[in-house]
Amino acid sequence: MDSIFLDNNSTTMLDDGVIRSMEECQKGRFANPASQHEFGRSARRALERARDSLATHLNLRVDDQCLFTSGGTEANNLGLFGFFPPESRNAGFNLVSTSIEHPSLLAAYDWLSLQGVEIRLIDPDNLGRVDAESLLELADSQTRWVGCMAGNNETGVLQPIERIAAGCERLNLPFHVDAVQAVGKILFDFSLPGISSAAISAHKIHGPVGIGALLVKKDIPVSPMLFGGFQQGGIRPGTENLVLATGFATAIENAIGQLEDHQLHLFTLRDDLEHRLLNAIPEVVVNGSTQFRLPHTTNLSFLGIDRQQFILAADTQKIAVSTGSACSSGSSQASHVLTAMNCPKENIDSAIRFGLSIQNKTEEIQQASARIAQICANLRSGKLKGGNSH
Repeated sequence: MDSIFLDNNSTTMLDDGVIRSMEECQKGRFANPASQHEFGRSARRALERARDSLATHLNLRVDDQCLFTSGGTEANNLGLFGFFPPESRNAGFNLVSTSIEHPSLLAAYDWLSLQGVEIRLIDPDNLGRVDAESLLELADSQTRWVGCMAGNNETGVLQPIERIAAGCERLNLPFHVDAVQAVGKILFDFSLPGISSAAISAHKIHGPVGIGALLVKKDIPVSPMLFGGFQQGGIRPGTENLVLATGFATAIENAIGQLEDHQLHLFTLRDDLEHRLLNAIPEVVVNGSTQFRLPHTTNLSFLGIDRQQFILAADTQKIAVSTGSACSSGSSQASHVLTAMNCPKENIDSAIRFGLSIQNKTEEIQQASARIAQICANLRSGKLKGGNSH
């Protein structure tokens, strides 16, 4: 029985071309990019080529910044705390965002709240979409930051980023976009007026784990969270990882250079998966909008089946899926996204996230659907209780 990985919203397998580019870089450019000798200068040139590649493919303008980070979580944190330096956190300011953000932002909101920042969050509708006008109405003269993800990591539902950006441009408010799940799956244009900053990550697009980036428009001040180095203008100090940056650039080039072909492949796989499961298994519900959605994500509730039992049973059948964000799915806590959408409890208790990738094949969808149908039949009949595959 072949293993089938359908948890690509949590991470993706390294692309072969990415591996080759990283291996070549590791062999030929090992020096610190900050060093003044030729080895260092060569490494610096390679690092800037990688940065320029990201800037080109994401449509950064001259003097916009691409700050390498350790991943999407750090990029989101820097994109938030960089606008709330310590001296501003107890000055009566507020931020405006949504209740369905990634845990890397929601946890940061909680911390800022303890420091004196008022957190104003809006819930989505029952399809997972946020109303842009209602979100903007939460802003006032004390608002210092607005944040919204482009595509939800649990449901794949797309948010009205263009309308929010236009409103923030009109109100002269900084707008941060969590684009971690969106980049490489849909067209994301950082030059869109009104966007101030955006978080992206390599390992969601078949790049290496351990590197992401915060994109920042020119003339937008960002305060550092780390100190002790001059790298990246002192905003994100520390020796840059050239090998990971090279892999990131290669992954971006592949993902955006072949975006239309990849989208078609993902749409086809996702629609086939949903069609097979909805027709083969009674009482399966799609959670979230099916009109405004990332091409690689579907969130399905198998009513009457506990989500943790499903995950364990699927694991014994060599199918990898998840119940939600990889940053919080180690617990059995109910999805905050589906809860905010006001989904029925039975939907939340039985919700499973499927994340597809360009490396998945049609045959895998066929095999996975058949195994899942049998898993559901066994769980509902009491023949299978879930278990440990180890």
